[in-house]
Amino acid sequence: MEKIAIVKIGGSVITYKAKSGTPTLRKKVLVQLARELSFYSGFKKEKIILVHGTGSFGHLLAKKYQLGNLQEKQKDKLGVALTRQSVQKLNSSLADIFLESGCPLFPLPPASLIRQKNGRIEFFDAEVIELLLTLGFIPVLHGDVVVDKNSQFSICSGDQIVSYLSNLFLAERVFFLTDVDGVFSYDPKQNPKAKVIKEIKRKKLPAIIAGINNQSSFDTTNSMKGKLSEIADIKCDVDVFNGLIKGNFLKALKGKRVGTRIIS
Repeated sequence: MEKIAIVKIGGSVITYKAKSGTPTLRKKVLVQLARELSFYSGFKKEKIILVHGTGSFGHLLAKKYQLGNLQEKQKDKLGVALTRQSVQKLNSSLADIFLESGCPLFPLPPASLIRQKNGRIEFFDAEVIELLLTLGFIPVLHGDVVVDKNSQFSICSGDQIVSYLSNLFLAERVFFLTDVDGVFSYDPKQNPKAKVIKEIKRKKLPAIIAGINNQSSFDTTNSMKGKLSEIADIKCDVDVFNGLIKGNFLKALKGKRVGTRIIS
């Protein structure tokens, strides 16, 4: 098989925080990202797997129904169904936009492919993904609510899916599009002196993750901590950069350094 790259577009990049309680799409951002991927894929022979977060379409309902609580053995069935329906709406909207730009996306619901145990992937039927890649499609997956052996259902994050598939398919490149410019020395939203760390050796990630634990104001949602924990298991180079800035995605795809690069 040809070279494989895996792209994770964070939920904060493609959705707005739902202050009113209503999930909202960042349509202009999605249109720009779709155009950049379409432009790149026409000139470069590289297989791409796309994964996206759920943002306000998934987090609000997951929190409301405590779907991330692994100690809760009796999940609210309606809550599970409503959360999955909301996430699928986001996935459908994203696919529509990318298809309009000429990207041959093929949506795959992770809940139909994945089984977890204690919130971690135990089984992943990825054969169809490999087949779609050989046929020239861009498989697209997303964070989802999946069956869990120990707690009925649990959240399978897009970050975990990326980590799993990158090693399964021996990906050569992995990209994480976020709403910040990369991995910072401190929380840039709290400390104006925070600077982007341009390059990080993977062996130093545990110390950086420990540092996040010691910063009371840093990453209160644990999103960067969780992301770095998954990246620590990825064996190829990983770029973490701001997907809200026009042109960053295309630059990264072309091999230019944007944001933070994590190397072996």
